[in-house]
Amino acid sequence: MLRPIVNSNDRLKMLAAAVRYFSTNAADPAHFPHSPDAPGRQRHGEGGARVEFNRNQFFMVGVFVLFLGIQFRLVESATLNEKATRFLAARTGSAATTGALAILPTSSLPKKVIHPPQWLGWSLISVGAVCILHSLAMKRPGG
Repeated sequence: MLRPIVNSNDRLKMLAAAVRYFSTNAADPAHFPHSPDAPGRQRHGEGGARVEFNRNQFFMVGVFVLFLGIQFRLVESATLNEKATRFLAARTGSAATTGALAILPTSSLPKKVIHPPQWLGWSLISVGAVCILHSLAMKRPGG
């Protein structure tokens, strides 16, 4: 049988020392600067905590919205499958498609075709470009 390297009395002493350390230092928020109790930090619900975007986050949002706008400009129409058409018809409750859903089998249900307007792609491209340019004008994180 293997003998433990540390006996049970030594384990209890180490546990008691760890408990003493955490109990004496836990009250001091300076030891945990990222905790909500640290000086200058607010908890959620106390004065409305704000989330501020830094330069990298603005840049990524701008790139995402820019590529989404380019995609809307390149796609002329999108045809939904039967499952998505049924979901959309059930949620919108249009009389023509609701009656057709009850009568027609799923294979003969006409698929919904979505035609995004041209202004949607242009507006997403411009918003993405503005976010990218704004991120380049911001200070670098940590600098």
